[in-house]
Amino acid sequence: MKTTGVGSWMVVAALALVAGCAATTDTDTASEGGPGVSVPLASLQLKPSAGCDDLKRYLEASWLEGFTSAPIYSSRGGGAAVAAGDGPSGAEPASASPDDVSQTNTQEPGVDEADRVKADRNGYLYAVSNGFLVIEQGFPPEALHELSRLDLGASGHALYLDEANHRLVVVASAPRPGSGPLVLAASAPVLDVPHVPEVQLLFIDVSDPTSPSMTQRLSLEGYAVGSRRVGNRIHLVSRSWIPLPKILQDNQPLRDLVDPYHAAVRDNRTNERDQLKEDIRDAIHTAVESLDIEALLPQAVRQVDHVDTGIPLLTCGDIYRPEVQLEPGLLVVTSIDTDGGHPSAAGIMNNAWLMYATRDHLYVSQSSGGWWWSPSQTPQTAIYKFGLSDTRPVYLATGSVDGWVKDQFSFSEYQGFLRVASTEDVFDRETNQWRPTNHLFVLGDRGDGALAVAGS
Repeated sequence: MKTTGVGSWMVVAALALVAGCAATTDTDTASEGGPGVSVPLASLQLKPSAGCDDLKRYLEASWLEGFTSAPIYSSRGGGAAVAAGDGPSGAEPASASPDDVSQTNTQEPGVDEADRVKADRNGYLYAVSNGFLVIEQGFPPEALHELSRLDLGASGHALYLDEANHRLVVVASAPRPGSGPLVLAASAPVLDVPHVPEVQLLFIDVSDPTSPSMTQRLSLEGYAVGSRRVGNRIHLVSRSWIPLPKILQDNQPLRDLVDPYHAAVRDNRTNERDQLKEDIRDAIHTAVESLDIEALLPQAVRQVDHVDTGIPLLTCGDIYRPEVQLEPGLLVVTSIDTDGGHPSAAGIMNNAWLMYATRDHLYVSQSSGGWWWSPSQTPQTAIYKFGLSDTRPVYLATGSVDGWVKDQFSFSEYQGFLRVASTEDVFDRETNQWRPTNHLFVLGDRGDGALAVAGS
């Protein structure tokens, strides 16, 4: 079960104090006394892709930065983050029902979080363990025993219990065969990727706890960032890394340009460096001109009765992208009913790894940390806001704050405003040392795609 630490309560208390702070200056400046530059909010704001050609141009620019910024092309992973009603029928009832049931501790009221163990009001315990769903009779305590065990065919991380409808949704992961090694240049290491990560949602009927049955399996390429349940709707955030296309991996003329480029950078031969970068840009464009970009997008597969069917969750036109180039990654918010019906998704081009959600909004954030290709990048965190409903998730706005955000408890939404706590190392000229500095920001949605700083 989840618990909230004392530090989280301190953050909440501090956030309450800052709600009425006066507006401050724009955060698009470097930290006082510290070197570096910040990415303007306008460059971080997301815009809808105009289609596959537009998305291709953006990826070309990102791959160019990858080839010319560092001799390594790495994938960053993400860990899997991971109600009430009538009792189930068909199982031998316990001798009594508990007076009350402890639910998963959650950050926001009405927003359920996945847990490894769930309990219902009939005294049954549901747990994921070692690739199995285990259901036990947990009440009365002296009668504790296992009722059933279901092989998930995947590594289960956590689950949701829709008690009113006698359903479980398990968040799981399972690798599947990949496309092989990824290569940047002759001087770079070869990244052997024999398997593609896959996050799965397993929908299980538990109307008879002695004989649970899996009704369907939804598989999505990528890592699970987190998930939430609001009512009968599951909102899953996953992230996938768009691989370097094989046509660029095996491109010898391109490799012959990359190494001389880095040599020109090391020797400060500016004119030669600039010309080689243009040549690399042209080589990338020529190589990927006929590439099917949609084939690189994460795929979704639904399995019912052991029959797989592809689901077209995303097209090029469904993806939002910023102006600034990022290491090519795609974050997907997938919404689906607890019975596996009505799936829909929205995608944004970024590498966000942290999420926070209320009943109406979902936020994901990405710290700069070198992902924005500038070696002089100051610590910043970009925050992306989605609207949640019983239908398709909708991207709404982007904000930016100084510093890096630690965890979901650094966020709090109040009366439509998002409160954010962040930490940054600031250079102290008096002591000639770096010192940690904490920030508190209140962001408001202006309605034009920007989460603007209302106070700090």
